[in-house]
Amino acid sequence: MPIQIRREQVTQLADAAKERLPQRDEVAANLRAIFKPDFDHATWLNTCQYAAQSADWVGALFNEGEPVNQTHAFAAIPERYALIASDGSQIMPNRHSAVQYYFIQAATAAIVYGVAEKNTALLKAETDSKLKPNYLEFDINKLYEEGELIGASVVSNRRDALEIELLAERCKAFAEAGVQPIALADGSLIPFSLLNPAFMRDKNKARAVVDRLVEALNVMRKAKAIIAGYVDRPDSNGVVKAARLMGKPTSIISKASLRQLEDGAWPMFDRELYRDTLPPQQRGSLFDPGWMVNGKDWLGRHHHAMRACYVNFGPGNGGQAMIGRIELPVWCAQHASTLAAILHRQASLGAGYPFILKAAHEEAVVTREDQNTLETLIQMELRDRGISTDVSLKQAAKNAR
Repeated sequence: MPIQIRREQVTQLADAAKERLPQRDEVAANLRAIFKPDFDHATWLNTCQYAAQSADWVGALFNEGEPVNQTHAFAAIPERYALIASDGSQIMPNRHSAVQYYFIQAATAAIVYGVAEKNTALLKAETDSKLKPNYLEFDINKLYEEGELIGASVVSNRRDALEIELLAERCKAFAEAGVQPIALADGSLIPFSLLNPAFMRDKNKARAVVDRLVEALNVMRKAKAIIAGYVDRPDSNGVVKAARLMGKPTSIISKASLRQLEDGAWPMFDRELYRDTLPPQQRGSLFDPGWMVNGKDWLGRHHHAMRACYVNFGPGNGGQAMIGRIELPVWCAQHASTLAAILHRQASLGAGYPFILKAAHEEAVVTREDQNTLETLIQMELRDRGISTDVSLKQAAKNAR
């Protein structure tokens, strides 16, 4: 059935957005004071650190030796390296199906630059990068938790782990072949659940996810890989939260005052601050996102705490800014400008979005046709064993659409 919505509802939405725009722009303009050349970075950083330590405040900490009001040119791109990207896709468990299962597929894409003579190990690494590891889970004990079918977040965690483990394998293979691995993830290197404080408070579940992540990061660090996650159109607000603290004395910092400060401000994203201040083809300063998983009991314990910075891939000459976000482990922080340059080249090849990440996505995606094919195969095997393949009436109605 076609969607039913009145035109005036849509026009009201657009009018409301237009009415909010001037106030939103005014707030953003005030917060951009942190980027002015004469901004007192040291005093502001002290306020942010005090808030983080005394009031459990979580925001960007520009304590990486790069003041917030500095920008950094992209570095030169290496002549010889293997650029690797990974991505993943999945079929979620469906309680209305004849049997419960989920399916995960991960894939990588790789491009080798500056290598004329390819040895056996390099040829094998290139061939292996075209493989698509997958995982079909049908073990009832792993499909149910406390009597309930697992949710999408559980499957997503396992997909994220498979993606970064695959990336680690490829980094190791290219390093052993004598080529510098440079690896990119589509989105954050950190599984989304680990950025959720509620999930982190369940230490057993969080530890299981962190341990797999740490093991993969250990492999990549040993391979001397340069790695990062790239977030397109980021919706983080850590820098915005930090900017709201400028000019505030530490004497007024408390959980209540910080909550009031944030509740009283317009919702805003970091990219809106950088859009009019970060020059084209430059990156902003590195910062600590302040995530719980970065702490000394988690990633910090293994020296894998993450850092981040924003980049502008815009063309310049009055063209529109293209703000993205790079996230990388602290042991890769010195390569942020190199990663920015490589991503900029890839974005140019990919019409704004890095070509290598597009390629990995195309390899990994599970299409509707793929899903139907797998379901047909499963039903055929079940029928051969005399097992009914009837789905619920609700699912049958959905399938008939």
